[in-house]
Order: sequence, then structure tokens, then C-alpha cells
Amino acid sequence: MCIRDRCAAMRAIGSLCFASDDAVQSLLKASLLESVEQILKSSKDEDLLQSVCWTVSNIAYGPAEHVQALIDSGMLSLLCGMIESPVPPIVFFALILQVKKESAWAIVNAIIKGNKEQIDKLLDTEVLSALSLMLERNDIELQVNMLDAVQKLLEAGEEVAEKFDAVGGLTALAKLQQHSNSVLANSAIKILDTFYSKD
Repeated sequence: MCIRDRCAAMRAIGSLCFASDDAVQSLLKASLLESVEQILKSSKDEDLLQSVCWTVSNIAYGPAEHVQALIDSGMLSLLCGMIESPVPPIVFFALILQVKKESAWAIVNAIIKGNKEQIDKLLDTEVLSALSLMLERNDIELQVNMLDAVQKLLEAGEEVAEKFDAVGGLTALAKLQQHSNSVLANSAIKILDTFYSKD
């Protein structure tokens, strides 16, 4: 199958994942994530990689059992690593901003949809560092949703705020509080006041 056909097939699967939780469950049972992982680790085509990451983000937007499947498979940890690679290793050399963006959406969706136990598991991955890096990308919709995800993570405990600071998260938040978009700026200010206030 040529790359164009593989992209179209993955887009169709991604659309199905967004439309039907039952379809996602069937695809997970049919080893979809194993196929996705193979593509992420071997493909050099950014369009295919973007389609795959978009599909994963749609899975992550589902119920807790879908989030759990992504955690158990190591998929979210893999996406964090893709985001964090400034000079990607050979299997990821084709990564571009759009691929990183879709990876970030998958992580954000998993955090927002995840339960407390899943959030604790996600904190064992590189999720804080990945979010910190992507907060500096100029994409308002993604940044606003990332701040929602950051807030949910920070609610897990004081040590999370310290870890987020250690990977540059506090610096990213400080920049965003000066942003021209009021929704983004106010969200950053709220997080800073809630979790980083000296009072």
C-alpha cells in the first residue's frame, strides 16, 4: 500500500475513533495500537505520522478504558519522547511541528479524560516536560487546552508543581501571563496564583 493510501486509511480510522467508542474498542482488540506503534517507530513520512498521532488523540478523547489502553501500551510515553526530541533520532527524523502538535493533543486529551489513577501513571512519563515545551508553541487553542491539562496535573500534589518548574514549566507560564490573548493569559495567571503563589 502506498503512503497516500496508508494516510487515507489512517484518517478513516481516526474519524471512526472520534465518532464511535464501540468502534475504538473493536480496533483496540484488533491490535490497532501495535500497528500505530510500528508506524511511529519506522515511518519517515510526516503526513502519515501526523495522521497516526491524530488518530491516537481521538482515542485519547474517549472514556477511561481507552486512555488506559494508551497508557498500558506505552503510546503516550512514546509521544512525549517525540515532542521532546529537538534533534530526533533516525526513526523520527521526519518529525515536524504538526506531528508534535498532534502528539500534544493526544497527551492533553488523555490527561483531561483520565482518572486520578491514570493521572498518577502519566506523571511517571515525560508528560510534564513535553507540556512545558509545547506551551511555547504559538497555537492558542492547543495552549489553552494544555493549560487545562497542566492544572489537572498540578492538582495531583505539591511535588508536581516542583517537577513542572524543574522542566521549565514555570518559565513558560510566566511568559503566557503576558500573552495578548486574554483567555490564555488569564488561564496562566490562575495557575500561577493557585499553585505558585508565595503567599
